[in-house]
Amino acid sequence: MFQAAFSTAGTESGGGGMSSLPLQFDAGLWDPVTAVEAALDGAGGDPARHVFIALDADDIRRSAEASRNRLRRGEARPLDGVAIAWKDVFARIGDVSTAGSRIPALRSVGHRTAPIVHRMEELGAVFFGRTNLSEMALGGLGLNPHYGTPVNALSLDRDRAPGGSSSGSAVAVALGLVPAAFGTDTSGSIRVPAAFNGITGFRPSHGRYPEAGVFALAPGLDTVGILARGAGDVAFLDGLICREPALGGYPKPSGLVVPQTIVLDGLDPIVADRFDRALSALSSQGVRITHRPLQSFDMLHSAMERHGAPVVAEAYRRHCGLLRGPDFGLMDPNVRRRLSAGAEISDRSLDELGLARRQARRCLQRELGKEALAFPTVPIVAPLLADLVDPDSVARLNALALRNTMLGSLLDMPSISLPIGTGPGGLAAGLQLSMTRGRDRALLEFARDAERSLALMTP
Repeated sequence: MFQAAFSTAGTESGGGGMSSLPLQFDAGLWDPVTAVEAALDGAGGDPARHVFIALDADDIRRSAEASRNRLRRGEARPLDGVAIAWKDVFARIGDVSTAGSRIPALRSVGHRTAPIVHRMEELGAVFFGRTNLSEMALGGLGLNPHYGTPVNALSLDRDRAPGGSSSGSAVAVALGLVPAAFGTDTSGSIRVPAAFNGITGFRPSHGRYPEAGVFALAPGLDTVGILARGAGDVAFLDGLICREPALGGYPKPSGLVVPQTIVLDGLDPIVADRFDRALSALSSQGVRITHRPLQSFDMLHSAMERHGAPVVAEAYRRHCGLLRGPDFGLMDPNVRRRLSAGAEISDRSLDELGLARRQARRCLQRELGKEALAFPTVPIVAPLLADLVDPDSVARLNALALRNTMLGSLLDMPSISLPIGTGPGGLAAGLQLSMTRGRDRALLEFARDAERSLALMTP
């Protein structure tokens, strides 16, 4: 199966000057047309079922041919021929986007291309299809009854949940169909599927990437983010998007803080084991690790216990018309249940939640300073799809899947989930590293270095 990667020799991962070409082109190993043909073959295979909502093979081939022609003329662009998949929430001129729904009001034809898509295509990337997601991007397990649920890429004998809401994007990367994909993350929708599928997922500070032309679930929390095979690839793309220099020289965190508040409660044994091994590997490489409770986490948790979750409150206020419209019956019952919960959160409660978030951010700045946070991305492993039939079970596991990542979103921390290996049955775990708002490049540099240490983990 096709597997691609960005150049790391002498670039983001290796230091020195920046190469702007994928490794395969540098080495002359393949051309864009050959690569996308292999990827299209893989996308049609059984492991990739339900990964894509739309895949325009002719458009993909035209883009790949244009890239090959530029390469032959010596006019290469930084991402020429790199296939990138897109969660089906990004507008592109002439394309239909669905937000993972069958509701007509949520279908839209792109009259303009979203700036983030335009930026990638301007750099030569091939728009490799629209990936599946939880309907309306509202769900941490990745279920979709309308277009089918992608199967976790690490599933062995029994199918498991892919994580959501950016389910298809994560599975496409994990299967090696594309080297990177874009998704959105409101409460954890990039980091959760990254952890479940054993890949890397990055949620930047809110607003770091342009959000125009992207379906909005809860605009105060929505972020565009990246899924890739490793932190170096994420950093490479981030640098291109933000026109920032290669990594090197960003201030490193003075240490890692492992919160003893909420995020370590009730860990699955596999997650707990892999997390402990990850900390040992980092410590052995000289990273100072401390364990302590965080008042900022307590403040947020208490506020949500009193008032509810901000994401459903925002989503309800933006999309409540769908619940009263003629097509409400077309909505996934699990999504309808979550969206309806926002009606129970009053405007006053929403204001109180906003105040709690602002206070918690200031508190975190005092508590964390120049340190970084480290904790399990998700406290559970990917559940069996067969166990996700009962609505109450779905609700319970969805809340668990998003419990840890949501805290980072509410605090607007740039956060990255790194794979930390698998346990019995191929069940994966992720390590979330986070810093305070705006320290995105410093986080990516630290994550790249941490990734090297994690490679030394005991199996």
